[in-house]
Amino acid sequence: MRKRIKIKVSQNNTRQHSLSYCNQVFNNKNVVNFKNVSLTHSRFTKCYFENINFQRAAVTGSVFNSCIFINCNLDDADFEFCEFRNSKIKINKISGCSFNNSNFIETRFENINFTGCTFTGAYLENCKINQVKIEYSTLEGAQFSDCQFLNIDWRNLNLEFVEFIKPYMNNAVLPFYQIPYMFGILEYLKTTTDNVRIAKGKKTFSVQEYLEDGLSSLLNEYEKKQLYLPMSNIYIFGINTDYNKAFELLSKEVAGLAAVRDFRGIKFCCKLISNSNMFGRNHLNKIYKHITDADISIEPNSAEMKSFTRNIGEIRSILFKRHSLPTITMRFKTNIGIEYSLRFSNLINQFQKISKPDHTNRVNSTIKLAFNSPLLIDVRIEGDIKLFSSILVSFLLLSGVSPDEYTTYPMVSSLLSYRDEDFNENSLISFAKECKKNLMSEGIEVALIEYYSNDLYEYIESNDKCFYADKTLLQMATRGDIIALP
Repeated sequence: MRKRIKIKVSQNNTRQHSLSYCNQVFNNKNVVNFKNVSLTHSRFTKCYFENINFQRAAVTGSVFNSCIFINCNLDDADFEFCEFRNSKIKINKISGCSFNNSNFIETRFENINFTGCTFTGAYLENCKINQVKIEYSTLEGAQFSDCQFLNIDWRNLNLEFVEFIKPYMNNAVLPFYQIPYMFGILEYLKTTTDNVRIAKGKKTFSVQEYLEDGLSSLLNEYEKKQLYLPMSNIYIFGINTDYNKAFELLSKEVAGLAAVRDFRGIKFCCKLISNSNMFGRNHLNKIYKHITDADISIEPNSAEMKSFTRNIGEIRSILFKRHSLPTITMRFKTNIGIEYSLRFSNLINQFQKISKPDHTNRVNSTIKLAFNSPLLIDVRIEGDIKLFSSILVSFLLLSGVSPDEYTTYPMVSSLLSYRDEDFNENSLISFAKECKKNLMSEGIEVALIEYYSNDLYEYIESNDKCFYADKTLLQMATRGDIIALP
């Protein structure tokens, strides 16, 4: 139970920094007023704020864990570099507040109108954003990961250079012209069945209309204006991919930006290149050379040289970073459901033994189930690339693909050239063949529906990264959840 406190902050007492509160209620009955007060580097745990005035307060670097804000005044306050965890914010209107570089983890935003606020570099993970309106605000460089967007209309919001990772949207409206400047949205739109509309002024379009017709019209417009970054995004993640064209355009864009010392623009180009995972080391080196060539014409000890030195490390980190370990995700369909307990447990046991052979720590495996009838199984393998060929081939054999046929499947030949000669591949393949016989004797059928790779661009060609048994399926490696198949 929260402890109600009696506290009064006078107008002269403006330094309250590095405070620590736990299980406390702040409301107007306690005459609490944080207006113009410094609360920097404070920590609040399981606190309840209702009708509290934070106007022009300095709250930089503070942590709010399991806190609730109801009808508070946050206007013109500084909440930069703050941490909000498992919290709830329900305020009708917030004006002029800065949330730059703050983190929001498992936080709920409800019925809020943000006006003139800044979220530059903010990070939001597993957040629920419901009926939130944002106007005249900046979100440049913000990142939304595994967030829910409900009942939002962001048609008039500038979302350039905002990144979305595995979003879920319902009754959402996105801006027509901004999407090619955003990271992650085109991949999402290609695969989603969420309720999303695309707005151009007062008119809205379906996702399919936007992908098929809208992007084509934008490409023509961007080409006339020589806007290479959004064009590259469309060529990489649109429905008609052209990686060679995208690389050509990105090279032009980076070279042009380097010539005018626009390191901010270069960072966003590098982010697109890195996020795509479509370009190998040679491509990355060529892009990096365009950037470093600018160093030749910069005067030593000049302001431009200082800017170059300050930014080049971050640019290199963005360009050459690897988001995660190399992975392959495989999806299987069976003719049984979980109600067949013995058959089900036997099948999962075989999958576990193949996905993590000899209990090795060189790879991690995750088996994800959709408890439908028939049963759908996702197997995700990540780790040492040298074991991937053995595992993939074994699962192909388990699915009924013959030894003469599996070498024609995408990725197999590429991965075979990286296999570990010391690993007992024959033993795993023999086990997979025996498992196939046992499953057949029990009447269990396993069919491979699809498989795709992430972070394997250094090992395989860009057109060699996925296989779909049903060619109409467009699920790429953009979501990790189970998607119901037709």
